[in-house]
Amino acid sequence: MPFCTNCGHELAVSAAFCPNCGTSVTQKVTSSPAPSFVVAPSVPVATESVVYSIDVEEPNVRGSKYLLVFTDRRIVAAFESGGLTRLATAGVGRMAYDDAKMQHMKGKTIDELLSDNRSFFIPYNEIHVIEFEAVVKKVMLLTINYILLKVNRTAGSQQEFMIPRTKPEKLEEIERYLRPVFREKLIVRK
Repeated sequence: MPFCTNCGHELAVSAAFCPNCGTSVTQKVTSSPAPSFVVAPSVPVATESVVYSIDVEEPNVRGSKYLLVFTDRRIVAAFESGGLTRLATAGVGRMAYDDAKMQHMKGKTIDELLSDNRSFFIPYNEIHVIEFEAVVKKVMLLTINYILLKVNRTAGSQQEFMIPRTKPEKLEEIERYLRPVFREKLIVRK
């Protein structure tokens, strides 16, 4: 059984990230037990709970569909290999979906969603600002509505996502769920 070399936590063989500290295990794995000087925490590690989720795409990247899951400590971008879904229920680290196309994701934990090498996460302590902006574009006779999501990281990098075919009113729902999590880091442009 592999162990995380950052914190010594025992890992599942298929884990891409340590469930205890979030370290990428593709680079930091040892097959021997943790060194004897690593002390296990005396209190159990808190479970991760889901606050909000939404289906997104990367702008100008065909086939880049993700389920963004906002937990109480990070944003998880789970790559979706099928059609887009909507989160129906959320428990502590478990999710259920109402779309038959996504049955393969039903009941997966956050760690299982992250096991796809195209999935990733952004810890909240690495986020400088998170911005949602309603965009309405007129293309000939069509009106295209979407929400642009920008995650500006403290290291200076930026990740952009697009919430397609979304009315600007969706911003009120997003703000209602995410304002308590991000507080002043959340910018909503209507």
